[in-house]
Amino acid sequence: MATITIVFTVHNEQGLCNQAELVRILREIDPEVIFEELRPLDFAEMYQESARHTLEMKAIIEFRNEKPVEQVPVDHFEMKEGLAADINKLLSYAERSHTEYGEFTDKEDWCAYHFGFEFLCSAEFKALNAQTHKALSDAVDQSKDEAINGLLQDWNQRWRMRERSMVENIYKYSE
Repeated sequence: MATITIVFTVHNEQGLCNQAELVRILREIDPEVIFEELRPLDFAEMYQESARHTLEMKAIIEFRNEKPVEQVPVDHFEMKEGLAADINKLLSYAERSHTEYGEFTDKEDWCAYHFGFEFLCSAEFKALNAQTHKALSDAVDQSKDEAINGLLQDWNQRWRMRERSMVENIYKYSE
């Protein structure tokens, strides 16, 4: 039976969340296949344009120069027009209106910077991330603003669908 290891990452280097550390993790795991949070439509183009390389892509490129590895893009998420602006509006609202939300996001960033991928792949991160999401929900609930509430509901639904789709794509490939 195959083993699937999930490594939580960030897209841009910050402190101990860096290319060298992610390459070290890849060497330790020694995968035959890497499932990437990329859309198949964007895969070739993003790898051709070095300016668009994420932290993960840079680490994978370095790793595959040492060992051949199959890369499988599994993200089929379509960003609807204006979604990024809506998310920014939602998160900005939460930061302005709910002190704990900002404190939790700052702590997530601080811990990722100082403790790296070990933190991002830990139960501590999972618990802190749950607190962050609860604070976001609380901020929206307290607002009584139907537009803000709709943004959160839309984002939560899209995120769940995206995660479910990526997991399904991994399973389909594994079959």
